[in-house]
Amino acid sequence: MGTALVTAIGSFSADIVIKRLHAAGEKVVGSDIYARELVADALSVDAFYQAPYTSDRERYASFVAGVCEAEGVDYICPLTDVDVDFFNAARAVDGTFAGALVCISPASALAYCRDKQAMAGFLERSSSGVRGIETRPLPSLGSGPASFPVVVKPKDGRSSQGLRYVHDEREWAELSSIPDPERYVVQPLVEGRVVCVDVVRAAAGDACVAVPRREYLRTLNGAGTSVEVFHDAVLEAASCALAAELGADRVLIVVGHRAKPAVCREALLQRREPAQLIGDVPPVPVHRIAVEQAGLVRVAPLLARVEQRRALLKDEQRVPVGQRHGIAYAGCD
Repeated sequence: MGTALVTAIGSFSADIVIKRLHAAGEKVVGSDIYARELVADALSVDAFYQAPYTSDRERYASFVAGVCEAEGVDYICPLTDVDVDFFNAARAVDGTFAGALVCISPASALAYCRDKQAMAGFLERSSSGVRGIETRPLPSLGSGPASFPVVVKPKDGRSSQGLRYVHDEREWAELSSIPDPERYVVQPLVEGRVVCVDVVRAAAGDACVAVPRREYLRTLNGAGTSVEVFHDAVLEAASCALAAELGADRVLIVVGHRAKPAVCREALLQRREPAQLIGDVPPVPVHRIAVEQAGLVRVAPLLARVEQRRALLKDEQRVPVGQRHGIAYAGCD
């Protein structure tokens, strides 16, 4: 039995991560910026610590090192993008921090997954079949885009933080006062049903399982609260191919839109002749791809659970669910 430190246990994915780690025989230590009595899953862990903000890097580093020493932590499982960014920069060459293995993807994968501009370029070269929406640096557009509406967002953002919808020239002019404009990208606004594919991949052995879902209710920061899981072999294969190209390890979430019920698959996949495949409805490209490193120390039990879930969905039976089943989730902006 090992000991895992799970950060940000007030986040959506914490409950299932804690349960799966316990099921694997691990001792689970949890941390969060809020006090124990304000965090529901503080009751689910074997030990709880209130953490400083990750933005205070020196204090946070000292805090994590202290917890690792006090609890004999073997694995660190970051659950939010800000924690992933911290540990990606702070971990040693051997992937450890304070003597504990940090369970996140390689820095080479995160360089794309945490940068929307870099990811857009990656998808242009990708042979996975997944395509990206046009993504331009804000400063490159000068007096404005060719058409409106557009979405302006930080290229390293998350959970819709800093996101703006720009509908006309007047609103575009207001962006002149935006701080650090080089940090922002511009994309056309794509409307439609959100389709996500949760991809669980173990780089060792290249094991991969993809579970698509449609989102019917979402929070304002992009977390799905009512979803429908479905099966699409082509979409799942393309998502796993993308994860392999990225070199992603553990959990990757591919997020896109579909314009009409008939074009679910085309919403995420590149087609050479889309008009012949879906009539007059153009394919809707992926406009967001993000990674959450859920820190799943033992991927095999999770893969087995996902396969059990998939068995319930054979023959494309659709099962509405209100929560994740063995899949950690991160809101993607």
